[in-house]
Amino acid sequence: MEETRIATIPKNQREQIAVRLADMHGRVMADVRVFATNRDGDVVPTAKGVAIRPDLLPAVIVALQQAQALAVERGLIEGGADDGPDRAG
Repeated sequence: MEETRIATIPKNQREQIAVRLADMHGRVMADVRVFATNRDGDVVPTAKGVAIRPDLLPAVIVALQQAQALAVERGLIEGGADDGPDRAG
């Protein structure tokens, strides 16, 4: 399977978080990974990330939504408008 980049979220000046579906060791996984710009200026994946079996995505999404709600409740982020990531095609 060819990699499908779903979103790219800037983390800082040198790093970005990529959400993608990718073939990892012969299995299609949902991958949330930090990519960094190397010395040559190429954006490359790092070891920082997690590969999630597709059947676990619903539970992970629910947990992330709960974390978001708690962050809003604690005033860590604003609630309301969707400031979602840029889509990558």
